[in-house]
Amino acid sequence: MSERRRRQKNRQVSETNMTRRDVIRTVVVITGVLGLGGAAGAAYLVNRASNGVQDKTQHLSLLQDKEVRVEELIEQLDRSLAGLKEKIANNTVYSAEITQRLLAPLELYERNKANPNRNKAAQRRQDFEAGRESASQNITLNITDPDAFAIDITEQPDPSIVAEYKASDSTLVLRPDFEPGSNLSVLVAYHELVHAYQDQQLKQSVVDGDSIAMRIYVNRRAKSAGSDKRAIILDEAEAYIMQTYSFNILSQGQLQQDAASGSISGDKYQESLHVSQHDRYKLDFFLQIADSMFDSSTTLDYTAPEFTQFMVEHHRQQGRVPYDIDSAGNLQPMP
Repeated sequence: MSERRRRQKNRQVSETNMTRRDVIRTVVVITGVLGLGGAAGAAYLVNRASNGVQDKTQHLSLLQDKEVRVEELIEQLDRSLAGLKEKIANNTVYSAEITQRLLAPLELYERNKANPNRNKAAQRRQDFEAGRESASQNITLNITDPDAFAIDITEQPDPSIVAEYKASDSTLVLRPDFEPGSNLSVLVAYHELVHAYQDQQLKQSVVDGDSIAMRIYVNRRAKSAGSDKRAIILDEAEAYIMQTYSFNILSQGQLQQDAASGSISGDKYQESLHVSQHDRYKLDFFLQIADSMFDSSTTLDYTAPEFTQFMVEHHRQQGRVPYDIDSAGNLQPMP
């Protein structure tokens, strides 16, 4: 048993013992007040109180267990993203200016390590213990710290989503089977960190007093029928472009060369990147993105109409609704 789990178990036992003592005190008080004739009523009340304590203890145990699982995942993610950051920083494929732009999401991740609420499950457990559990679920417009975001594990994973950055409560959500040691999983995490960085830039603009940014910020977080299916194509295109640049770095520039010659091979990259058969579908999709991006001459500074359309069609196929943002900061569905 790890030291973290041992501390959790000890705290859980201590809290359980305390709540049992509270029940015993309740028995004594009720029995004394009601007397022998009220014993049946007292037994009912005590049994009800005991069940409530048991339910609360069990729920707290589940929250504590998830807190540990999220913390362990964060530790693994820290190591994997540090490795990706080192590879990007030392790459010889791109210029120093492009490299710095690619590093920006990872530098945000580093700064966020100082965030005391980085573990969403820990925040949820603390809120439960303080009697304000619903606070963890509420959508927040808090922008006092633009760099801050949480990390969580979803208990109801969407089969089509490996990871997701939820701007509604600034949380990077990962599947329970997310593999931080996988090259493709790290690229997926990087993609979502680009979204976290986009959100950070938007929040910073709001803090700086940009009224259009404030409108965009509120509109992005507005809940409505189907809002969970929205896909801001401008954001998605940028995230996939930066992800593909990083993929190209991992391949030492071979990906772009293969795209230019029309010789991209899934089998080749499955072997060179040590991709499992389980992740092959993700690899094939990433290669499709790379082919579309390089073929359309899309870059960090220019998104070709063909690549934008590729993004629109992909997200529609995934059941998402493509949106654009107009000059006034309003979200508009794309044709």
